[in-house]
Amino acid sequence: MIQYLKCVYKEVEYWLYNYQQYKSELETALEDFAYSRSSFASEYIPNTGFVSNPVERAAIEYEKRYAKIEKWIKVIDKALEILKQEHKKKYMLLIMRYFKGYRKERIIEELEINEKTYQKWKDDIVELVAILAIEQRLIKVKT
Repeated sequence: MIQYLKCVYKEVEYWLYNYQQYKSELETALEDFAYSRSSFASEYIPNTGFVSNPVERAAIEYEKRYAKIEKWIKVIDKALEILKQEHKKKYMLLIMRYFKGYRKERIIEELEINEKTYQKWKDDIVELVAILAIEQRLIKVKT
């Protein structure tokens, strides 16, 4: 069970560390999708005899490629919103650690907290994101 919890912790941290990159990638993909083909005309696929809808095909491809990323972005956005409203310093810790890549010592100094509080808040942040991810079925709970 402990190993499972470590895996969940690492997965959540992976998504937190890569949030900005994935968010940017998702925004680019949405723009590409929106501006690529706006025509709902069908197109003929050579050698198959089938007629396809390019927009539908692009939507299916987008869904396959970006559905999971989109869900993780929404989960982290929700966590950011919750922390910003309920605990500004934890929100700042999340920003500094996962988005700006500040080292623990700098965060402790800037937030004027001790190392124990830093670790507790960091664990609280990961736990919040994990709970939200479980609600969205991004993480499966082993029983």
